[in-house]
Amino acid sequence: MILNPDSYIHMPEESVIQQGNTQNQLRLGIPRVRSNSLLRQLLMAMDIPLLVVTATLLIIGLMMVYSATLDWSYQLFGSVGSILKQQLRNAAIGSMILFAFTFMDYRIWKKWIIPALILTIALLVMVLFYGDDTLINARRSLIGGSIQPGEVAQLVTVVYLATWLSTNHGRIRSITLGLLPYLAIVGIIAGLIFLQPDLTTVAIIISVSFAMFFLSGATMKQLFLMLVLGLIILALILVSGSDALSYVGERVDHFVRGLDSLSAADYHSRQARIAFRNGGMLGLGIGNSLQKFAGRLPAPHTDYIFAILVEELGVVGGMAVIGLYIVFAYRGYLIALRAKDSLGSLLAIGITTMVITQAMVNIAVMASLLPASGVPLPFISYGGSSLVTMLSSVGLLLSVNRVNVVEATRRGRSIDFAHHDRSRRNWRSSIPRFGHRRSAYRP
Repeated sequence: MILNPDSYIHMPEESVIQQGNTQNQLRLGIPRVRSNSLLRQLLMAMDIPLLVVTATLLIIGLMMVYSATLDWSYQLFGSVGSILKQQLRNAAIGSMILFAFTFMDYRIWKKWIIPALILTIALLVMVLFYGDDTLINARRSLIGGSIQPGEVAQLVTVVYLATWLSTNHGRIRSITLGLLPYLAIVGIIAGLIFLQPDLTTVAIIISVSFAMFFLSGATMKQLFLMLVLGLIILALILVSGSDALSYVGERVDHFVRGLDSLSAADYHSRQARIAFRNGGMLGLGIGNSLQKFAGRLPAPHTDYIFAILVEELGVVGGMAVIGLYIVFAYRGYLIALRAKDSLGSLLAIGITTMVITQAMVNIAVMASLLPASGVPLPFISYGGSSLVTMLSSVGLLLSVNRVNVVEATRRGRSIDFAHHDRSRRNWRSSIPRFGHRRSAYRP
């Protein structure tokens, strides 16, 4: 059951910065630009710290992809930079979408999210029948691995839920009008990805969607019902002996045994730990990784690129990357806090949670804190679908920030932080609810 969100869209008008708003501009961190030009719009749109963090992670990723694949690229294509060129192409496409989304009003997705959702579901169905057999007993991509619908589905799910939750906030606490439609759409997308199988992506989608539903004002009764339903579904899957869980059981078994002895851990975890040990505090230097050669560490440019990064840049480099993700989380949630409507708030919360959850899972696997999984490291791992999806997500975040800044500047006042109700009853639901009033823009 897919509910069509409200398609009423308020498109922003051209904002004019009055001379008397200088103090507000400084408060917002907007440089003074006298000419009525595209440069002024650009400066107003950008959350500079978020953009700098994203660009830094992207540059680190390109550098590490080149380092991790130079030998492999030479053996396959006769050039050490062939795979890097592919990633540069992916980065260029993603960057163009980022800037395009930045200057689009994010509220336009109220009109286009249903077609995007239907297309995503169609691609997920196509993968099951026509997907590439790039993995053992798994189909996750189309067109020779060029498109991974599971990656795109994460962002589309976030945008749809943000749109649906924001336009149906009065019915969220209802079981039939709130909980059931939510479970239907999340269940369809998660179920199709489960059949690939890709259980880690399923877990991320469920976690992010749960956080969005929780912050929208879900009741404890709804949360309890969701927990019971999840346990029932898990029990049925276990009883059925699904092949999708066979490899998961093996990974969990290796993970548990590896906690007691390194020799009992799976091959990937052992090689990742060796890379960490080789790197030490300051690393071996860029390009000097040993684990990327001779297939010692499988997928050194995708799932296990963080291990190569620590081997070459050391613990210091690894901690710096973790610090960049922390700054990303801070800026993303700050944009959510400052958003002027519930759609922008939920969109920023969902996107930020999605990016940070992927980063946390990938790094935790490298540190042997979680069983092995196939989650790429956002902005750093090689892969077109992942990189383009992540950069598109940043574009939506910047769009929320741009609309917020434009509206606040147009009204002649600074952006107000949300004054949340911190009481036991309302502290969760107040996060998106402060923006339920209609925008000041009128067609």
